[in-house]
Amino acid sequence: MEDALLIPPGNAQAMSLAIEKIMGDQVLRSALGSAAHERSRTFNREHYVDELSVMYEQIFEQYCSCTGH
Repeated sequence: MEDALLIPPGNAQAMSLAIEKIMGDQVLRSALGSAAHERSRTFNREHYVDELSVMYEQIFEQYCSCTGH
């Protein structure tokens, strides 16, 4: 399930339509809210540290393979 409605940056008309769509559809509003709440659970310190560790390991491995270290 989606956790948001995506709109093009700077498009006020699309933003307005998205807001109207959410305001007018209780089922959609509830589903988006529930999905967003569920997704927010992945944003925690442990997850963030794990993701950063993986990224740094990949950078280090790439650096070592390029420089011969």
